[in-house]
Amino acid sequence: MADYRPVEQHWEKIKKSDAPLTIALEPTADILAEVAKNKGEKIVVGFAAETDHVAENARKKLSAKNATSS
Repeated sequence: MADYRPVEQHWEKIKKSDAPLTIALEPTADILAEVAKNKGEKIVVGFAAETDHVAENARKKLSAKNATSS
């Protein structure tokens, strides 16, 4: 699942033109946060691709999503 999805769905090909194309995006639901919210004693495993400040961002996500590290 992606972090964002297009606001509008087009069921047919968008024809190429010389005009710039802008696609509006909206955030998707945070599945990991929802699963972790009700995890009880279960272990929840998630994956995140980070490109900058990897360790710092990973720690923030663990806390924000009610996950823990071992």
